[in-house]
Amino acid sequence: MNKYFLLLCMVFAMELNALDVALLTADKQEIFKQKQRAIEANAKQLKYNWISPLSLSSSVSSSEGVDDTSYNASIRLNQDVYRSGGIGQSMSYADSKLAYDLLSLELENAILYEELLVGLLELKQLRVILEQAEYKLKNSEIEIFLKTQQYKTGNVDITEMNEALMNKNSVLKSILTTKESIINKEIGLKKLTDLPLEAISVLAFRHLTEEDFIQNSFNVLQSKLESTLAGTEYEIKKTDYLPTVSVSGQMGYQDTFKSNSQSMIDKEYHSLGLTLSMPLDFNSKSAMEEKEASYLQSRIVVGDVEAEEKAFYQQSMNRIKNYQEHNRVTKQNMELYGQLIDVADQGFKAGYKTGYDLQTLQNTKIIDELEIRINELNIEMIKANVHFATNSGETYYAK
Repeated sequence: MNKYFLLLCMVFAMELNALDVALLTADKQEIFKQKQRAIEANAKQLKYNWISPLSLSSSVSSSEGVDDTSYNASIRLNQDVYRSGGIGQSMSYADSKLAYDLLSLELENAILYEELLVGLLELKQLRVILEQAEYKLKNSEIEIFLKTQQYKTGNVDITEMNEALMNKNSVLKSILTTKESIINKEIGLKKLTDLPLEAISVLAFRHLTEEDFIQNSFNVLQSKLESTLAGTEYEIKKTDYLPTVSVSGQMGYQDTFKSNSQSMIDKEYHSLGLTLSMPLDFNSKSAMEEKEASYLQSRIVVGDVEAEEKAFYQQSMNRIKNYQEHNRVTKQNMELYGQLIDVADQGFKAGYKTGYDLQTLQNTKIIDELEIRINELNIEMIKANVHFATNSGETYYAK
């Protein structure tokens, strides 16, 4: 995995963090901020953990049988300076781990962001569904009135009358259920943002090509970074069984008081050494084989994830096409309703058509118009699901 790819992942994540998280509640923003701080601090620690700490020591001692007292202070260091490439690989691993952790944090953010914005689209759709149900209720009331008149004159039996009543009851239950869903949706969304829901306007989502989607898919990016980490771990494991060069040094000061001679002896000392080491481990071959197998498996997983994401994208596009086709058919029906409304209007004005026929047709046409709007919102939600599955670097809201 090249450095450009790692840098791209980190830049995407850090830029989106600043943009998207502002919609969330203050607590969620702070949690997000502290998680990012922890990730960056851990990355810095991981990148330089090959540097050994200085060991500072100080002691006071006295000799048994005499009153001699010694004070000793020293600084020690034992530092690897060459691990057959292992030091560089460790630093590369830290960079890859930082990119992976930032990307994972951005995915957490995207999930919350998707929940909020898709939830707003769902809320809008529920309100359209409620409006549609109210027009269906009007038609069912007209139907019951007409069936009642026909029943009184003996033109319909009780079965048709009962069906009309059951249809109205079904619509009423749908209205109550939709109102409850609207309230629950509003409560759920208010847990995600401090902003008034009406102040957040979701903009249209851009169509992503299959190539754009696969290239920016969170799952694909994560699998590639996981493969990079596995490959680096394999390289590091190989260097564990290769020569290592270490530098050791010590510098100190000793102060001894001789009571019998009432004299003080001061002494400074230092040492410097170079060590070449190479472990001979019986399990080295199997340990490296394990890391190699994990790395090779991670490379295969990348292709598998890409195939899964491609299937998800194609399924999403097919669902969009189905809604678009549904809308096309509905629009054709609306054209017919428009013609029937003209005929009914002329008949009503001429006195041989009732106003109920005209009102029913007008309501049905509005119901179809709202059905188209419901499908358009379904399409927007599918596009949103596709978008938030990617690290595309775009935001779709207005405040």
